[in-house]
Amino acid sequence: MTKKIGPIIFVAGLLVILIFIIGVRYGEKVEKINKKVDFYLSIAPTKPAPTSPSLEFKTYQHEGCGISFLYPSFFKVEKESSNEATIKNSKKFVSFNCHQKAATEPTVDPQYSSFEKINPKNGKKIVFTVEKSLLPLLEKTLEFSAP
Repeated sequence: MTKKIGPIIFVAGLLVILIFIIGVRYGEKVEKINKKVDFYLSIAPTKPAPTSPSLEFKTYQHEGCGISFLYPSFFKVEKESSNEATIKNSKKFVSFNCHQKAATEPTVDPQYSSFEKINPKNGKKIVFTVEKSLLPLLEKTLEFSAP
């Protein structure tokens, strides 16, 4: 039983060549992954998008007309008297008056709405002019009180 060494060397050589080919293929895969990682690391970080500030509301109370309602906190009370007031921010505003002879005037600008309400507690007629995007807020939060 003599063993021939030739076939063993041949099989061992084939195994070495197979291991070499597998190693080269694995190295190519690692190189591709490294290139992707290097690319992602080379991208400069960007600033995150600014988040919009949370919307907060204030309560406006007018003793002369006997009303109160919510308005956005970034609005400012621009004009106020015993019978009227205007709360404004740039082009958006809420305005009202409760003069005895107040009449609803039609608004020329379609982005504004005019309407009137009667305070059931004091009988005063109140005429509102409001930017249409603020109309739902005003209608939902409008409360009447007696002076």
